[in-house]
Amino acid sequence: MIAIAKRTCDVHWYFELAKNIGYKNWVQNYLILVDLKKEYSDLKRRHSECRQASMTISELREKFEKTYWGYHDRYVGRVADLIVRTQNAPDPFARVERLLGRHYLENYISPSVMSDSFEKIEKDLGAGYGISKEEREKTLSDLEAQMEPLKARIAELSPAQFFPIVRGSAVADIREDFVREWRSTQSAFNSGCNPCFVQINNCHPDEQWAYRELNISRFINHTTAQSPAPEPGYRR
Repeated sequence: MIAIAKRTCDVHWYFELAKNIGYKNWVQNYLILVDLKKEYSDLKRRHSECRQASMTISELREKFEKTYWGYHDRYVGRVADLIVRTQNAPDPFARVERLLGRHYLENYISPSVMSDSFEKIEKDLGAGYGISKEEREKTLSDLEAQMEPLKARIAELSPAQFFPIVRGSAVADIREDFVREWRSTQSAFNSGCNPCFVQINNCHPDEQWAYRELNISRFINHTTAQSPAPEPGYRR
């Protein structure tokens, strides 16, 4: 089965990228941009993972104790006050317990419990668990130093001409849209084609060059009987 050739105006951004700008003026930079974005995305992922990575057990304990000892001192102060106030009760402890509330007593974290908890954490997770603040800051700084030039280069390879204003807003990179649609088109045919369903061997040399550079052939569908149109404007 042979396809009917599509009109160029029916393919998103075809006229702009293939005719007005020309393949030779954007394809190679686009391929560089794709690689840079992948590299930047990987660095950004590593940056996020580093920021969210667990701290060392000693730093965790230090952070925990900053709040804990204040809580402990307030608790001790309250209990001490209640002991003095209930000294004439028949059972001062029972009176303190009732005033504090059993739930409050049962959930109190004593210093020994806190210490034992961190010993268990270190035993379970290992002394080398987490990364230190210094190591984290150095890693983040190193990653940011690698990301900055990539970010600048990505911006350089993303000029405004590839982000036209449509209904008052800038659209996404039209090169991505165009390449995605070309790949989708190719996946419907059993041999090479251009975005307009035409056999790539019968297309302009620049389009054949772009086809090779963008590696569109890897999307050929070898299981279909559908073939591209033999020439532009083909109608059965």
